[in-house]
Amino acid sequence: PVPELTLTGAVTHLVPKYDQFVKSPFGDVSGSPVAGIAPWTITAAAQWEHEMANGDAVILRGNWHYEAPVQIVDGFLNLPTKAAGLVAAQGFRRKVSEIDGSITYKMAGGFEFAVWGRNLFNNRYLTTMFDSPAQPGSLSGYPNQPRSFGVSGLYKF
Repeated sequence: PVPELTLTGAVTHLVPKYDQFVKSPFGDVSGSPVAGIAPWTITAAAQWEHEMANGDAVILRGNWHYEAPVQIVDGFLNLPTKAAGLVAAQGFRRKVSEIDGSITYKMAGGFEFAVWGRNLFNNRYLTTMFDSPAQPGSLSGYPNQPRSFGVSGLYKF
């Protein structure tokens, strides 16, 4: 919109399904949606870069990443029956909506210093789930990265 401002975005729409998967660990899942793949994914970013009179620049950047609600896994094997594993899996869904941001001071001589934050609103969800090893009937999962902050430095030559 203006020379100092850059806007970017991307949208993906997927409707994955198993064409034919008769011998899945959970039985015939042919025609079923594939777990873990969100039907809609949206990413948007804005970056404002202001160059000062001395040649240095200040860069402000914000990103938003969204994934529509999706079932995390197709099923679990370690529950009393395969059907119970399939039904249990249907109750575990995730939705992603994360905002990241950064402020960078870019010096004309090649040095850059940045302060950044990821997942600023601390959106929490499980990235995947699985049967717990050596504990029949138990489930485990991996959470996403929590809110984090940091600083970084860079020298370009």
